[in-house]
Amino acid sequence: MRRRKEEVLSELPPKRRTIQEVAKNDNLYIKLITKSVELAEQIPLAPDMDKSMLLLMAVENSRKATGIAKSQHVAEFVKLILETGEPCLLFAYHHDVMALYEKYLKKFNPLFITGLENKEQKQENIDYFMNGHTNLLIINLRTTAGLNLQRARCVIFGELDWSPAVHTQAEDRVHRIGQKDSVLAYYLVTDTISDIEISACLKLKQQQFTGLMLDKKETESEKYISQVEAQKFMWNIVNKLRKKEEN
Repeated sequence: MRRRKEEVLSELPPKRRTIQEVAKNDNLYIKLITKSVELAEQIPLAPDMDKSMLLLMAVENSRKATGIAKSQHVAEFVKLILETGEPCLLFAYHHDVMALYEKYLKKFNPLFITGLENKEQKQENIDYFMNGHTNLLIINLRTTAGLNLQRARCVIFGELDWSPAVHTQAEDRVHRIGQKDSVLAYYLVTDTISDIEISACLKLKQQQFTGLMLDKKETESEKYISQVEAQKFMWNIVNKLRKKEEN
């Protein structure tokens, strides 16, 4: 009979999470964040029905600017792990960011699960990774459901999501029955407005942390609370973007 994960946690190797600070391309970030600042400036003057849309656009552009600006440094971190022969999963959100990972990590022959592949392409990429033809699989944070990738024990988050459950589900692609080694999860953050606020929303406050994120399926109540919490931190981003313009 199929058992739920909470029933077999004691049989699984431990999971370790680490927050790792990485640098960013400051000049590129300044250039890219300008659009977010402009959108944030429009919010107070917009009709109420447009405020939420502008909020999401400003925050999304801020996240994308962060992902692009730190992409080369994320790739350097991933490269260090791959050079030890360690298979790993690299999680991101924006397709533009994943394209940069492909550029910087080309020599490692990365494969992708981005949500754009058809069923056959997706399974082929999974099989190639599981059979050892590549040690790097780059995955969209929102396309992790149903993946079994126990060959890896290392997961790396190049970009962050607002939901703790999304990260836990990503970690669980390797932290499942069949895994014989301790799972290492690296959260790569930089000093941008969006990374700071999303880290705070996820409660990533310690250099080494365990058990701060949901290790079970998110209930509807928890999902709602998470969305409300994320909304608060989104407004923090917008307010800081507006202050940035004032300065």
